Order: sequence, then C-alpha cells, then structure tokens
Amino acid sequence: MLYWPDHLFMFRNNVFDSWFPCIDARSAQNSGKMKFGTYSALGSEPSAQSLRDELSFLSRIYKSPSAGPLFFVVMFEQQ
Repeated sequence: MLYWPDHLFMFRNNVFDSWFPCIDARSAQNSGKMKFGTYSALGSEPSAQSLRDELSFLSRIYKSPSAGPLFFVVMFEQQ
C-alpha cells in the first residue's frame, strides 16, 4: 500500500470541516478503525494487485464483523 500523509491530512481536514455533510465519515474518523490507502491509478494492474493485497490483509486482521465496521478509504493519484 502506498501511503502519503498529505492525503490523509487533506481528507481529515475535509471531513471535519463544518461544510462537510457526511456524518458517517466523521464517525469513521473517530472510530479508530479507519484505514487509508492511496494507489497510483484506478484500473492499473499494479494498483489492483496492491489493493487486493491490502484488502486481504485487512480481512485477516479484522476477522469479526461483530467487532464493528472497518472503514477503508481509497484514493487514486490518477484516473
């Protein structure tokens, strides 16, 4: 997984801005179960493989759905 703190900072600032309408996004941020992934390009084979590997890893770590949801935010650098 590629991870750039700038993207996480920008996302977090948007979510907590008073104009942002999505309460679920704020809940996800506050849950402690939010993971953030940034990948190179939507639809590219390297990004698809990295995303698949990350989802596989997260499903092994968070095995029990009854423990509450896991929020996974994905961003792509290019379209």
